[in-house]
Amino acid sequence: MKKFKIYPLLVALLLLLTACSAAPENIAGNAVLGESMATEAVADVQTTIPEADSQASKAAQAEADPPTQQDTPVASSANTTTRTQPPVITETRQGLTYGPDQLVLVFAEGFQPGATVSVSAMHETEGIVKSASANANALGEILIYHYVQPSAEFEDAYPAGEITFRLRTSTGSVKTYAFRIDYENAPALTPAGCGSYPASVHLGGSFAIWCGGFAKEDFVDSNYQLGYSISHAGNTLLNTQTDVLADGLAIAWLTTEPGDPVGSWDITIGEQSFQLQIEE
Repeated sequence: MKKFKIYPLLVALLLLLTACSAAPENIAGNAVLGESMATEAVADVQTTIPEADSQASKAAQAEADPPTQQDTPVASSANTTTRTQPPVITETRQGLTYGPDQLVLVFAEGFQPGATVSVSAMHETEGIVKSASANANALGEILIYHYVQPSAEFEDAYPAGEITFRLRTSTGSVKTYAFRIDYENAPALTPAGCGSYPASVHLGGSFAIWCGGFAKEDFVDSNYQLGYSISHAGNTLLNTQTDVLADGLAIAWLTTEPGDPVGSWDITIGEQSFQLQIEE
């Protein structure tokens, strides 16, 4: 299982959604695209699954299901925008608004397995502001993220306004995923509970997990990190940490491997737990 998370106090990026004049980079066949941060970076960690749990598998198309738990919508005090969960942008769920220290996470689906896809971040008035390329995973999925900087003046920050991620394949097929950035009046994003997207995952597919309701002031040493773990049949598959964002959201995204065990995975984030179904 491959894990993607945000590491504080590092400045090197393993994958950067670069300025248009720079050469794009790829990572591990299932790219996660992001922007550099003054104190944070993104890393790809290879986690070894116990050999006893390994099973043969085949890649199958993952179906976009509802989250494993129903969360309560959160309305903005600044406007009438209401955000329901999951905190993930999909082809049918777009137009969300984000502010400083929040994470835009796009789950793009429906590509050919392993397809190379060009990705452009397009501003509503300024045109293309960043570009890169990515390879779809074994199920034709691509994860894209953007960490929203404190203001538009920061390096690698996107301009305020509507941003559209435009994904184009070599055959000319195009998918778009739109959202807005508001550095002044972004709605609260904190979910009432935990969940995953998609609710069930086929081997070779990617997924996001999250829990909300955490408060940064409750963390010691200002590291704002929370432990989370994944286990199956009593065996720990992953035990690590993820960041808690300004809105109290702890979120991580991962990609399954062919040798990962199928069945119910137990997800624990902080003191909250739920299950995710992994299928062949």
